[in-house]
Amino acid sequence: MWKGGTDRLSMASSPAAARASRAFMGEESAGIDAARVAFERLAAGQGELFLVGGALNASRRDMPSIYHCGGLLLTGPVGALWDRPKAGICFGSVGAFVVMETRAHAERRGARPLARLTALSAGRCRRLPGAAAASAERQWRALGLAAGPLAVISGACGSGPITREEHDFLAGLATDGMTVAARGTAAAIGHSMEASFLANLFLAISCLRRRSLFAPLAAGEPLERRLDDGAVDRVLVTGWGHQRGEGLACLEAVA
Repeated sequence: MWKGGTDRLSMASSPAAARASRAFMGEESAGIDAARVAFERLAAGQGELFLVGGALNASRRDMPSIYHCGGLLLTGPVGALWDRPKAGICFGSVGAFVVMETRAHAERRGARPLARLTALSAGRCRRLPGAAAASAERQWRALGLAAGPLAVISGACGSGPITREEHDFLAGLATDGMTVAARGTAAAIGHSMEASFLANLFLAISCLRRRSLFAPLAAGEPLERRLDDGAVDRVLVTGWGHQRGEGLACLEAVA
């Protein structure tokens, strides 16, 4: 995946600087911020090749204890992702890594770009009622996308109040002249915290390569409609943390 709009070379002054790394850990926004930092550094000419990834081992013994104590872990029947109680998070073990680079760098090494990352933003609010939706709305408006088909890969975690807020936000996108179809991937692979956003970037790339969106994963998707095969040339990826952090990314197909 390459970040469009810049062909500038790395500004790293030494091999050590060129191999610099950053670690983010502990919540959904960690994965979003990892991708955001790479995206912004590419745009600023501060690098030309980044490996960005995240992983969650859901079978760690402390995971269920921590989130059960916080009243967030799903303990009853696995209901529809978008209609669960506050204790609605069902974890899944996931690892996902993507390469982000300038187009010029990809072409020099003979790599064929899989998608173009046109925008990536992250925010954070106090999570008063409606605050997360307002944050996402500002990010959405900044994209300025033209009307037309739009696939959405959602990182909704399943915890009732914040998941319903994202549900309503996504349903409202269709009022902007968009033909929107959304899929919440935690319904199939579980919620993977800091790996969730990166895994959904990978799934978005897969959809763009096939120019099609997979079928609804469960009843109650905010927009269950299907998009015609061959019509998917842009995908919006969302990531709303269970407690904090809202982010989105827009990817487009490349010839």
